[in-house]
Amino acid sequence: LQVEPAVQGDGGRRPSLSPVYRHVWSQDGFPRAPFGAATSYDLWRNSVQRQGPAPCLAWRIATQDGKPGPFISISYDETERQVELLSAGLAAAAGLRAGERVAVYAANCPEWMLVLQACNRMNYVCVPVYDTLGRDAVQYVVNHSGRTCSSSSSGTIAAIASSASHEANSVAVTDGEVKDAMRPRVRCTTYTELLELGMRAGAVPPPQPPRPRDLTTIMYTSGTTGEPKGVQLPHSAVVATIASLAAALEHYNEQVRPGDSMLSYLPLAHIFDRVSEETCLAAGGCIGYWSGDVTRVGEDAVAFKPTVFIGVPRVYDKFFETVQERLAQVHWLRRSIFQAMYDRKLAVLRGGARPDAATLRLIVFGRVRRGLGGRLRLVVSGGAPLSYRVEEFLRVTLGCPVSQGYGLTETCAASFLQNPYDCAQAGSVGPPLLCTEFRLRSVPDMGYLAEGGGEMSQMPAGELLLRGPQLFTGMYEEEEEVHDPRRGRWFCTGDIATLRPDGSLEIVDRIKNMFKLSQGEYISPEHLEAVYGEAPVVEQIWVYGDSRKPFLVAVVVPKLREVLPLAGKMEIIAPGAPAAAAAAAAAAKAIGRVNHLRGFEIVRAVHLVPEPFSPDNGLMTATLKLRRPMLLRRYRREVDEMYEQ
Repeated sequence: LQVEPAVQGDGGRRPSLSPVYRHVWSQDGFPRAPFGAATSYDLWRNSVQRQGPAPCLAWRIATQDGKPGPFISISYDETERQVELLSAGLAAAAGLRAGERVAVYAANCPEWMLVLQACNRMNYVCVPVYDTLGRDAVQYVVNHSGRTCSSSSSGTIAAIASSASHEANSVAVTDGEVKDAMRPRVRCTTYTELLELGMRAGAVPPPQPPRPRDLTTIMYTSGTTGEPKGVQLPHSAVVATIASLAAALEHYNEQVRPGDSMLSYLPLAHIFDRVSEETCLAAGGCIGYWSGDVTRVGEDAVAFKPTVFIGVPRVYDKFFETVQERLAQVHWLRRSIFQAMYDRKLAVLRGGARPDAATLRLIVFGRVRRGLGGRLRLVVSGGAPLSYRVEEFLRVTLGCPVSQGYGLTETCAASFLQNPYDCAQAGSVGPPLLCTEFRLRSVPDMGYLAEGGGEMSQMPAGELLLRGPQLFTGMYEEEEEVHDPRRGRWFCTGDIATLRPDGSLEIVDRIKNMFKLSQGEYISPEHLEAVYGEAPVVEQIWVYGDSRKPFLVAVVVPKLREVLPLAGKMEIIAPGAPAAAAAAAAAAKAIGRVNHLRGFEIVRAVHLVPEPFSPDNGLMTATLKLRRPMLLRRYRREVDEMYEQ
């Protein structure tokens, strides 16, 4: 639905702008949260009142041999009682007042959510800290946010304690014991001690309900360059996002409802999981917290049997690759039957059938579905573009709706969402959610025009600008960057999108990582990495171009099972040998030509490395985006050698 007209550029400094669009379902206004909720505290209070004895939070208890046991849970009523005691304990231990900040530095666990709900109840500001950040970044976030109190796990308390200033009031530990050596530096208490302190305090302090424009969180972006920045999100933004998601799913005849369950394993310190969990709880569902081991997420899913599953493309890529590896090991007849049924179901889905139709729950896909618990009825991907091939695979094999979305920390995670029943939207992020308005701004240097007809896309394309009540209010302690949705100001995402005829958007490029080669041609490395990532030999890839050189090079983490047979024809063994790199480069060039890349976009040289890019080694952010300056620092010698050769 067009709500404002296009703006023509002047052919120079001012680029053209597309019309302003919103979803047609919002033509009479943005949706509101159910039961009059205006803050995160309202959402939680409504769920407690309505769901009471229903399961709320679940986790696995270790068995005698130290392995994760079955899930156990506590009800909404029991969770609320712990939130009340925790509120009393925090008030008694730290003397917190409304508006003061509480840092949370831990992996996902029930205590994380309890602290968050206590913050919402007492109008404290929750400051999440990624548990994969290095010590320097943790120290920066803890000190920059000016937090008054911190909650951490026993595995992360040392980093918090070493970061704390002498004025800090206390550190609450979610599990384990506090080493005596830490107590002189910071007043420490365990989570259990806080609850006991709350019980001894007598009367539970009355709630201090926040106002809609009060901050619920300062969420630090992991940052691909420089220091993390604190994104200020008010209660109104979280509520608008949840209301928008609920309304969109209802229009698609799909809802998160009481009795649903979701596995929590993506970082709660990231807005994607945070909003997903609050959406589930607002609907009366149950959150099951993982065992903390990334290699056991599949085991946790099988044990918990969630009905809703959220993930980032890296998770689904691994799931897809695991299934493909297992298929390669079965008898050729079974593999042929699987492929025949796959092709048949894909054709039926493309014809408009629902993926959860009983007639399409083919037994041949049963084992794939059971790999994520066997009860899924909604799967959502976000955080980065999901490849068309993997999205198609999920739709066919999981027997439930699959939807890809788009959003940023600054937009409270959810700005666009596919129709989960429309296969034609595969490869896109869908239409705008019901609290989002958007427009496109031409980027002529990159070949994208808001009116369409650009060199890179005939469809309307350009930088994506967003507006709506779900936006952040600014960066913490950077007042000049305030974005107040009440003033109708636009947030510039830095992402390049194309507008499809059906109203869905496809994210195709990125402005901020763009660079020029020596001949003056612009390069978008993220677009090229997505293309080259389709090569069977590529596990991960970083594309680099020196602006003084006329061609590109790349550092690749290979799939050894794919690259070694190719390189083996050249009688080599080591995956880092020149012949292996040549084989990987040839495969990358082939996939580039298939995708009609221009000559200067073809990678000329490849260096293979055995160590994956990850947050642990500082080469990726906590949301699995490449940290390009760190990659260049790590592989500067190899890059220089590729150019010399």
